[in-house]
Amino acid sequence: MTTILLTRRRMFDALARVGDVLARDGVVADVHIVGGAVMVMEYDARDATADIDAFAYEPHGAVERAVAAVAKDMDLPRSWLNQQASAFVPRAADWCRSRSFDHPNLHVYAIAPEQLLAMKVRAGRPTDAEDIKILCGLLSIATVDEAEEMTQRAFPGDAVPARGLALVRDVLSGDYDAT
Repeated sequence: MTTILLTRRRMFDALARVGDVLARDGVVADVHIVGGAVMVMEYDARDATADIDAFAYEPHGAVERAVAAVAKDMDLPRSWLNQQASAFVPRAADWCRSRSFDHPNLHVYAIAPEQLLAMKVRAGRPTDAEDIKILCGLLSIATVDEAEEMTQRAFPGDAVPARGLALVRDVLSGDYDAT
């Protein structure tokens, strides 16, 4: 089965439709996003993402119903907007109103870039290498120690996984080839 990718345009169209459904229901909602969706929406760092990972929706039930309606209308998987990454978000996450998307009935908040970098370092997935490179550049992170310190601030008391630090080292040294 092919994964349906959400391009920037398709993501914005889907979110606008969620906002429209919420407006019909007389609801104003907040959605806090993390992951690849932030890279697409806020930094235009890639063409698409598989889904939109959210930390929280409020009000939950109204957003879930709107997301399900839009999934059906746009032939998207029901999980196109989901909370599967919420367990990986720093406990004291900082959120910024999206520069890229806002609707009168749907306010999208993106995780701060420092904490998104920390999440990606902590995960240490090779598929995150390009995102790590972009975020390090955005944040002027030039050393593994700086990335480790930022990750420790986001996740105090947790050890930073060696695989994440090795990935940062490879990305910063130019030794990582995503192709």
